[in-house]
Amino acid sequence: RAPCVRMASAMEAADLKLWCEEPANFLRLKAAFESTTSFGKLNACHPTVAGKNVYLRLVCFSGDAMGMNMVSKGSLAVIELLQREFPSLQLVALSGNMCTDKKAAATNWLEGRGKSVVVEATIPKAVVESTLKTTVQAMVHTNLHKNLIG
Repeated sequence: RAPCVRMASAMEAADLKLWCEEPANFLRLKAAFESTTSFGKLNACHPTVAGKNVYLRLVCFSGDAMGMNMVSKGSLAVIELLQREFPSLQLVALSGNMCTDKKAAATNWLEGRGKSVVVEATIPKAVVESTLKTTVQAMVHTNLHKNLIG
């Protein structure tokens, strides 16, 4: 998750960023997050300031589960702790635009997200035509234009 919070001023937004980056304060955020789950772990908090807004990209571990409900509960506990430290903090959205769930983002390539696997398969032309009701050429064309160009 990457909650979007709004501060009273850009200066206060910068203060929040610095506060979150202090190792002792991160341990407090981690404790708050992990108090909501037996399995989830908060591994990092990367705050990004945009004017009065701060996007807190929370890097979490959820074991073998997808864990978005787990992560949402933990994220809310982090926000509640921050609201006690920064009374002017307003939660705009528990999942802001820096949360790259269900959308392509360069951040995921750079920072990583979830688990990665590599799979290779050869599907015979006859199977593509009979089962998928298309041609190999049409699939290549669609992949090129949908996934690699735009």
